[in-house]
Amino acid sequence: MNPYSSLCDDFGVYVHLNTKMELPSGRETVLHFFDSIRKTYPQMTDFECRDNGEFVLEEDREQGTYRWVTLESRRIGSGYVNPPDLETVDAQHQHVLELAPYHLDFSTLDCEALDVLFAFPLVWNFNLGDGFIVGDT
Repeated sequence: MNPYSSLCDDFGVYVHLNTKMELPSGRETVLHFFDSIRKTYPQMTDFECRDNGEFVLEEDREQGTYRWVTLESRRIGSGYVNPPDLETVDAQHQHVLELAPYHLDFSTLDCEALDVLFAFPLVWNFNLGDGFIVGDT
């Protein structure tokens, strides 16, 4: 159960570290990085290389709550959908951000921005006089 279950069906916390330069994309480097993450989170078993060159490691989405980590050309992403609590999310993001400089060979000079996103898919209603319009975001 997510901490915002009374407000929405799903909830997620995502972190994206944007870099100024390209991140490594070599097979050995990428696999070593994701293997290190998987040692801490062994449920993350779904690995994929997408057509756009993005690498993704995630848990089974069918469970309703799942983690994911992405490696793009200039961005590292970490997310947790429907986490049990925010401390668990913070621990995951901290772990990924601590591992990344050692495995992906970048420093603070290369960091452009760190984005944190709280995601709430909400249903909204507008009263337009005679009736309601229901939307989905």
